[in-house]
Amino acid sequence: MSKMFLITDFYNIKYLTGFGNKPLYDEQEVYLLVNDDKKYAITDSRYTLELKEKLKEYKVIDFTESNLTKAIKDIIAENEIDTLYFEKSISFRMYDEVLSKLEVNIIAQDKYIEDKRITKEKKEIDSISKACTITREVLETVQEKIDDGISEKDLADYIVSEMIKKGAEDVSFEPIVVSGNNSAIVHGMPSDKMIEDGELIICDVGCKVNGYCSDMTRTFKKGILSNEQEDIYYVVREAQQRARDAIEVGMELSELDKVAREYIEEEGYGEYFLHSLGHGVGLNVHEAPAVSKRSKDILKEGMVITIEPGIYIEGLGGVRIEDTMLVTKDGGIALTRK
Repeated sequence: MSKMFLITDFYNIKYLTGFGNKPLYDEQEVYLLVNDDKKYAITDSRYTLELKEKLKEYKVIDFTESNLTKAIKDIIAENEIDTLYFEKSISFRMYDEVLSKLEVNIIAQDKYIEDKRITKEKKEIDSISKACTITREVLETVQEKIDDGISEKDLADYIVSEMIKKGAEDVSFEPIVVSGNNSAIVHGMPSDKMIEDGELIICDVGCKVNGYCSDMTRTFKKGILSNEQEDIYYVVREAQQRARDAIEVGMELSELDKVAREYIEEEGYGEYFLHSLGHGVGLNVHEAPAVSKRSKDILKEGMVITIEPGIYIEGLGGVRIEDTMLVTKDGGIALTRK
C-alpha cells in the first residue's frame, strides 16, 4: 500500500519546517504532503519563492494557476498513492472542498505530530525559557503601576509593550488583566475599569520567542485586602507550590491535578476551582498534554507544562498563580521564576 500524509495545521507545519511567523490561518496557505520518500510543500504564489529558499528538502508546488485539489491529485497520481492520511483536526471546509474529491482511501490520523511535540528539544526549551524570562521581568514591574493608579486596559497595554521592548516577537495570547469582581471571571478580558483599592488583580500574560510561547499568571493587590481575599490567595499559592513540588517523571497527570485540587477542597474552596491545573506549552500556548483530572498522560522528561490553580468567587474576586514548568529527571523547574 502506497501512502502519504497531508499536514495542514499551522503549528505542526511550523514544528516540522520552521516556516511561518504567525498563525494567519486564512492567509497562509501552506500544506505539506509527505511520506518516507517524498516531501511536497503546496502553496500559492505568495509563498513559493520563500519556501523554495527555506525548505530545500521539499519540492514546492504552486497551485495558483489551478487549485489545491488538482495539485494534490497530481501528486497522488505521480506517486501512485492509494491511501492518504490527514490530521483529524482538519477543517470541514478543507475536507469538503478537497479531501472528499480525492479518489483514494482517506484516513484520519489523530495527534500523530502533536504527540511528537509533547517533549521538547534543547533549542525549543531555550526559546521557551527566554520567553518566560521576558514575561517574568515585565510582571515584576507591574505592582508599581497598580499602586500609581491605572486601568485594566492600560496595564495590559503596558505589559505587552514592555515584553516587545525586551525582545519578544509577539504575545502568546491576548493578555488577561482583570481586577475586582472581573477577576472572578476565569478568562475575563481587560476593560476601561480603573483598578481600585481593596481589589485582587489577575495578570495572565505570555509572549513568543522564535515562535515558542510563555504563559505566566500573577495575582496582585491594591491597598488592603479582606481576610477572605488574603485567605484565598494563600490557599492558591500553597496549592501551586504543592503541585510544583510533586512533579515527577512517570507520574500520571491526573494525579498531579489531584495534588492541588484536593488541597483546595480541604480548605473549603473546591467548588471555586473552575478549570484544570494546567496544559502543555510550546509553539501553541495551549497544547498537549492536558494537566487535568481526566488526563491519562504520563509526565515525561522534556515536557513543558503549566501549573495554574485558581479560586474565583463572585463578589470577592479571583486568584490564579501560574508558572511554566520544565519536567526534568529530578522534578520540575519553574522557567518563569529566577
